Amino acid sequence: MIRTVSFVIVDGQLIDLDWILPVVAEFSVQGWRTHILVVPPPDAEKHDFLLHLAAQVADEVEIGLDRYEPLPGAATVLRWSRGGGLLGSLARLYASDRHLRFGRNSVLPWRRDRLQANLVRRFARSDMVFVSYRKNDGDGTPSGIVQAALAVAGRPVVAYPSTADFHVALTTLHDADLVLTNTEEQREKIAAITNAPVMTVGVPKFDGPWRQRVLVAYEAFFGHQALPMGRMPVLLVLKNESSPIWSGISWADTTLAAIEQLRGPDRYLILKPHPRQDMNSLRDLLASIPPDDYRIDMAPLSYWSERVEAVVALFSGGALEPLAAGKVPHVYWPITDAYRQHLQSGEAPPVMTSLYLRSVGDSYRTQYSDFAVTISTPQIRLAAVDSRPYLEHFQDMFRPAGSARRIVEVCNSLNTSRSEGAVP
Repeated sequence: MIRTVSFVIVDGQLIDLDWILPVVAEFSVQGWRTHILVVPPPDAEKHDFLLHLAAQVADEVEIGLDRYEPLPGAATVLRWSRGGGLLGSLARLYASDRHLRFGRNSVLPWRRDRLQANLVRRFARSDMVFVSYRKNDGDGTPSGIVQAALAVAGRPVVAYPSTADFHVALTTLHDADLVLTNTEEQREKIAAITNAPVMTVGVPKFDGPWRQRVLVAYEAFFGHQALPMGRMPVLLVLKNESSPIWSGISWADTTLAAIEQLRGPDRYLILKPHPRQDMNSLRDLLASIPPDDYRIDMAPLSYWSERVEAVVALFSGGALEPLAAGKVPHVYWPITDAYRQHLQSGEAPPVMTSLYLRSVGDSYRTQYSDFAVTISTPQIRLAAVDSRPYLEHFQDMFRPAGSARRIVEVCNSLNTSRSEGAVP
């Protein structure tokens, strides 16, 4: 009998889909039927390739909860709710817009209950369900509805990291039968907020065979991406301006400083926006930069990491990706006197000084200092370094080789043990 596994994507920017796709592929290889449910409809401009790849990998991909709505033609009603006039007002009664005060992104109780009941029936047809780390969300939010449905469906739930990071900012975690982590450091922190078994499995998307599959699929989808002759390609990994890390440091000034210093007649920039980046703000910021000096590209970081000669990142987890391609990145995060005073004043979000930056004498180390050359001065100099210690540390911490296969093997045991009333 063919077993079915579902993967619930609750991040509208598909960061969790990027992490889990190689695991979906491995389940398919091992004979499982695979089903992906993307709860919030994503931005097609940013994510068309990732959704295309998901359709190649999985047996079934659903976008949004339209199929589970209690009202026939709900998709049309939800579309009307964004309009004006009497029709828009009536449609918003169903869509439960924010002004109805049921909470941000919440839905009316009767609609919530029917959505949940329909999702319970869907999850009950799966032998196992994966969902990325979430706090315990409210009943009216889409992810809260999913959590409630999973609790009733009675299927083993596997929680996995939404990003390829090694820290945890959560203080609570939704119920799960098994929790996967990227690293041992992460496992220790997750174990403190859950009673479920916690296992370190590595990061599947960093594994070489998967990265090669992504590269081939991307060029098959978009064609080979030509680069200007005679100019060194440099990948610049950007950070979204809405992130709390910009406390005391300017998103616009820092981003422009990086671009201005890296561009030139002998260099060509590939700008990779953060998944949460507002694209209109970014285009406005780039208005003064000659368009022949750069391109904005939504390709997976794994694609350009293989093709460029140098990678520079702002304070982003994307700084880790080039290491999987055997390249040591530079992280640009200038610590000026004014910024240092801001950090020391206690005005910065606590996470900045407790997690992201660590004071070492008169200077600061970032959480990426063991993986990248940190540039803490306003001036950027791309220094040559011995890559071996960085690459060895990356491999030791994230253990990408065979990670997806390890996850499936663990879950095969979970599936068998759950039916016997135990977990491994």
